[in-house]
Amino acid sequence: MQTIHHNMRISPIEIVDRIRVDYHYNISYTKAHRAKWKAMERIFGNWEQSYEQLLFFLDALRRTNLGTILLEEDSQIAWQHQFCMRHLIDNFKKKYKSKELSDMVWRAATIKCTSQLAKEMRKILTVNPAAREWVDQVPPQMWALCYDGGYRYGIMTTNKYEKYAECQSNVPMLFHYPCAHVKAACGYARIAPGMYVSECFYADSFRGTYAPVFHAVDDASRWPAPIENDPIFVPPQIKRPAGRPKSVRRRMHMDNNDDLPKNKCSKYFDEAGRYSWGSAALAHLYRALSRGCLINQRETAGFFSLLQIWSWERLHVGRPSLPSIKFGLGDRPLGARWAVKKHFDESPSHVLMYCRAQLDYQHETQILWMPYVDRYQEVPPTCMANFNLWTVRVPLICFDIVEMHYPDRVVGQFGCEQTIPVDVERINRGNRSGRQKVNWVVLHKDYIDRWNA
Repeated sequence: MQTIHHNMRISPIEIVDRIRVDYHYNISYTKAHRAKWKAMERIFGNWEQSYEQLLFFLDALRRTNLGTILLEEDSQIAWQHQFCMRHLIDNFKKKYKSKELSDMVWRAATIKCTSQLAKEMRKILTVNPAAREWVDQVPPQMWALCYDGGYRYGIMTTNKYEKYAECQSNVPMLFHYPCAHVKAACGYARIAPGMYVSECFYADSFRGTYAPVFHAVDDASRWPAPIENDPIFVPPQIKRPAGRPKSVRRRMHMDNNDDLPKNKCSKYFDEAGRYSWGSAALAHLYRALSRGCLINQRETAGFFSLLQIWSWERLHVGRPSLPSIKFGLGDRPLGARWAVKKHFDESPSHVLMYCRAQLDYQHETQILWMPYVDRYQEVPPTCMANFNLWTVRVPLICFDIVEMHYPDRVVGQFGCEQTIPVDVERINRGNRSGRQKVNWVVLHKDYIDRWNA
């Protein structure tokens, strides 16, 4: 806890490293994160206690810094309100499903000049009179930039900007500084254009904002005692609950980009059940293994659960204890018998060199060459169907990947006599880099025909 008190910015990763060095013990990132939160609560208190003191802190702030004004939520302040154009366009698209009309209304809303707005509105009238009538029902002061009086983009709104309303660009009124037209007129009249710049941009105004001295708040022991009926502030939810957070964004029509291509996967969803996904996964695994054997390869991907089961069935290195199955596998595959709970006493870490040495020096008597011979009765009937197809030489296809399947080279695992296998067919192994538009069905037509034969 002293470490957290002296360095509140310490990260969970640093905590994990310090525990490992000082105590020779490994903890997880999550445990280090929870430990930091608990230490922070013991030092500073929890969020609920802090929010209970909020009213007294604000009162102490006001007494320490005279002139501080605290605005409550129900303060009677006049605010200028305009419609959000995002929601306005969304409602428009619900009525008129036309991207062209929606873009025209959006351009009209962002125009700074009233004459250009009238021109754009005439275009909408020409395309769809009903759409123009729909837009006219909304007051322009509520949605058009050139009519909002500077409330939408300006910080200060004073009546003095009406003096140069003759400028058709409306930039002075909207942005509170002179446009090119006003500067040109001031130059012609030999008047400094700075007089038409809002006071909020003056250096004196900027310095005046930070000129008052902010006094530190008194210690909490000197704050007034709480009264029984004082309101209590509830802290916001800051701890993310378990699971994936729910999206609070409301999806609208504007989120649907009509220019993007539509997803075509659902079109062929009914046909997906007729595909051989097992062979595709095996092809992907074969390609990943061939790349993973390269000396400069640092990462790989594939269906490694299948490779892990293959290793456990034949090799003793890293194999967990196989539990007894009381009621059989049923319709589940034979590999499901390895679905056991993880035991940390049987899952050592940092033993890469040891496992490599065990694989290099294992004797042939330690390898189970025919793991399935005595277990045919345990295999579900669906897996035993078409037994004659187990030794068929076929190409395995997964999009850009084509790998040959040669079970005739390992027929000994099925209890058959191993003969001298034929040579391996050479396949040009490419990848999908820069070939996004390639039709793999056409490119791999010969291999697909061999698969269907």
